[in-house]
Amino acid sequence: MWVYRLQSPPDLHKTSKLQRGHSPSIEPMPEILIASLSPVGHIGPLLNVAQGLVGRGDRVTVLSSADHAGKIRAVGATPHAIPAEADFDMTRLDIDLPGRVDTSGIKRVNFDIVRLFVQPMPHQARALSELMARTQYDAVIVDAGFFGILPFLLGDRRARPPVLAYTTTPLMITSRDTAPSGMGLPPSSTMLGRVRNGALNVLSQKVLLRQSQNAANYLLDRLNSRQLPMFILDSGLLADRYISPTVPEFDYPRSDLPANVRYVGTVHQPPSDGFACRRGGPNSTVIDRSCTSPRAPSTTPIWVGCWSRRSTRSVASTSLWWPPPATAPCPRSRCRCR
Repeated sequence: MWVYRLQSPPDLHKTSKLQRGHSPSIEPMPEILIASLSPVGHIGPLLNVAQGLVGRGDRVTVLSSADHAGKIRAVGATPHAIPAEADFDMTRLDIDLPGRVDTSGIKRVNFDIVRLFVQPMPHQARALSELMARTQYDAVIVDAGFFGILPFLLGDRRARPPVLAYTTTPLMITSRDTAPSGMGLPPSSTMLGRVRNGALNVLSQKVLLRQSQNAANYLLDRLNSRQLPMFILDSGLLADRYISPTVPEFDYPRSDLPANVRYVGTVHQPPSDGFACRRGGPNSTVIDRSCTSPRAPSTTPIWVGCWSRRSTRSVASTSLWWPPPATAPCPRSRCRCR
């Protein structure tokens, strides 16, 4: 399992405990804070990261929904619940968010960005502030949609630890070489393509999603923070590092990719311990706990083993990595092996 190296040099920030005096024979245990939204598509990948950090000896705190406390403890991290006002149940959105069922199209997009991502910002920021006042973290890994980090990123750089934004979705940052995310348009770096991309990016940010941008700046002003110098969906770039858990070959090429973006590959769960399988056929009742799992995670990317007949660009944004069962035949009807 590959995990992005998080420990920062002690001269990066004054809040790190690593620069304080310690016995040369005692290495301090790094303190890492992970902040994630509650949907499984957000917390799941970050729990894999947390487990890898715990495995290397870091002390990890995960700020997320109280419903995930058991899963967080299971990977060896310490759970801390976000305020109820910042939590939501994906299965009850139409019930818990009055007016949502009456929206569609771009109105629904604005509604969801504002209600699910922007409005929780003050409550998320309060929880982060309480945790950082209590513990001097060496790094903070934050879900790129966890906007409660924005007042810290827009404030004094010396007053906070290094922040790494971790995107759990395809990279959606603005580029002259790509149209806005969600339009389904292929990238283009030609002169006409860049004119198209620029016009659509302005339309998306200044007109279609202006409500989301205004809502974010309004709340930042209420939190005594300066306003965003960029589009709200690009705000993860304010972090010291913007982590994309895939490889460049699985993403659209961007000639203007910001220098702080890092492609780090996928982070798998470690193999399960105590895997049990049946011996003597499918109807056997003999259990052998010494055998290995046929679905042990593989680090072979889909484009090295078997790969889809579709263009790799069409699956690039999903960060697909293929861990097939060791005993399974290649699905030749769907992929080509080499």
